[in-house]
Amino acid sequence: MLASGSWDTTVKVWKPFESVCLQTFSGHGGYVNGVAFLQDKTTLVSAHSNGTIQFWDLTKNHDNASPIKIYQKNSESVCCLTVLKNGWIATGHNDCAVRIWDPTLSPDKALIWERWVHTGHVTALTVRADHILVSGSSDKTLILWNPDTGDFWQSPAEHTNWVTALEALPDNTILSGSNDHTIKMWK
Repeated sequence: MLASGSWDTTVKVWKPFESVCLQTFSGHGGYVNGVAFLQDKTTLVSAHSNGTIQFWDLTKNHDNASPIKIYQKNSESVCCLTVLKNGWIATGHNDCAVRIWDPTLSPDKALIWERWVHTGHVTALTVRADHILVSGSSDKTLILWNPDTGDFWQSPAEHTNWVTALEALPDNTILSGSNDHTIKMWK
């Protein structure tokens, strides 16, 4: 399956090679800035511009179902999200924060930690094979995180404009894309 989120506020689940939409979840918040499948493969999580992280049950085979739970720290936009190797969720926010959530916990206990190290919106996240989280920001930098502790290392990697995309390769090399019209590869 493939999932997509849109500025039309919908989350869709697709059978990709047949271009068939299997489910549509709509009307539950602001723009959708990111989606990911949890490790259980029956739950989809989405990041919204209204500051919410919403969870969807994929076993309920009908459109427009309500989220099964919603996490929200404040009303700041959730710009991106990724699922970590241990099943936790990392989110990047307009308030410059990186937050780590445990989706097995109730909304009032799910926030594991939050850090404000970037000086701009956190716009991209990826996880390396060694479980290190990497964040990119409108401050043009990359930061590497230990997601278990919140410890971080400022990367020497820098762009001349917003970092808008990140991808980790199997050898822990990081690819970063930016509004400076470059894609860079970092060891």
